[in-house]
Amino acid sequence: MMLFAQGLLIFSCFYAMFGLVSEKKRFLLYAFLGLGLSALSFFNITIRITNLLVDFLLPIYTLAIFTMVYKYRNDIFRACIAILPLAGLLTIMKSTGIIFAAIGFLYLTYTWLTHSRKPFWKNALAVVGLICAALLPYLGWSWRMATVFQGIENKFDVAASGLQSVDQGKTPEQMNEIISLFLKSSMDLTTRPAMGIVAFEISAIAASIIAAVVLKKKWRLWKALIALNFVLLSYYAGILGLYLYSMPLDEAIWLAGFERYASSIVVLFVGGLVLCATVDLERSFHYKIGEVPDSRAFKSVQTKGFYQKGIWACMAVAVTLLLSEYNGIQSISSSYETTLPHKIQTITGDRWYADGKEDNSKYLFYASDADQQVTNFYMQYIGRYFLYASHVDGICLFYEDNMDNLLSGYDYLVVVESDSDGNRLLNKHYGVDMKDGIYTITRSGEQIVLTML
Repeated sequence: MMLFAQGLLIFSCFYAMFGLVSEKKRFLLYAFLGLGLSALSFFNITIRITNLLVDFLLPIYTLAIFTMVYKYRNDIFRACIAILPLAGLLTIMKSTGIIFAAIGFLYLTYTWLTHSRKPFWKNALAVVGLICAALLPYLGWSWRMATVFQGIENKFDVAASGLQSVDQGKTPEQMNEIISLFLKSSMDLTTRPAMGIVAFEISAIAASIIAAVVLKKKWRLWKALIALNFVLLSYYAGILGLYLYSMPLDEAIWLAGFERYASSIVVLFVGGLVLCATVDLERSFHYKIGEVPDSRAFKSVQTKGFYQKGIWACMAVAVTLLLSEYNGIQSISSSYETTLPHKIQTITGDRWYADGKEDNSKYLFYASDADQQVTNFYMQYIGRYFLYASHVDGICLFYEDNMDNLLSGYDYLVVVESDSDGNRLLNKHYGVDMKDGIYTITRSGEQIVLTML
């Protein structure tokens, strides 16, 4: 049901974006906008629409706000009423949602100042009132976090006290290592976020030059490109600050979640350019709808041919991109049985206790460190999820001299992936053959006893 509800939210945001088109009979505009929005699926591989990560919702909510503000640019009060529910939900969707809401507020303020009409003070009150009202959910949730969830750590909390305490935990060498890895990852053109930024930077610049030199049209795409680049750089600087001053060292040192965070802003960057290009394209037709009969709505037969071919090209590429997304989701679904989550679920089951009671037992997971699944805490996170337990640790090998001391600190040993060395040590010290499964850990005198459930 949550996935279904999220799908409705995503659909409603995209549906709202198509409201950007004023000339409803220009199907090329819908085809072009559909192509651009379909391209967003290329950059959300880590935040697909089939999971409950909100990193894809953040940018498309902001794009929907852009659309509404532009649509009602001459009626700021109506724009404020329309975007209030979106902005309010955006602020509490995730800790970083306040950043995306602020981007929407900046565009609203810019539109208000550039399209201001009398009475000026009423529009000013509408904008200020919207921002205050949209921040109420954020302030309310912050208060609840500070009271009901007091003492729970939040990696996105960048309060001054938090900065000082976390900063003390990172040495200058570690911070330099994080900065170096961050710059390298940001500029790695083999990653989808970097590919998207470069491709659409070049496309936007080329389109602006062609429009000015060849078509003799004054497109505003270059202004949007400058503004979105400013947003992009500010966001990346914010991510770096998150890793340096807020996120725990064991996650920051390998840039945990970087691709998801980057994908969010790239979706906003690309989507913003697509929306602006659609508006510029709409302004570029030689005749406006209604100025002449539909049969003579094109400058020439040649331009009508270009128009028709453009529709076919946009639709073909858009359908191809969406089919690629669908096939990718199908591929993930069909290969699930080979993944680590499936292995762990097969062993532990998916546990959920009455009244949401947490399992306080201590678990030690054992598996190989393939793809750093142990050292980057991926296996431990999965174990906590399926067991509904917070005390889950992981190892990828045993040290023979420390085995008794290690196992005595846990209630259960969960073997996710067995190996010959582990089997030799368990057989030697505890007389059990190492098989995938859960072993209870008990003490008989000075001897550790393993019993498979």
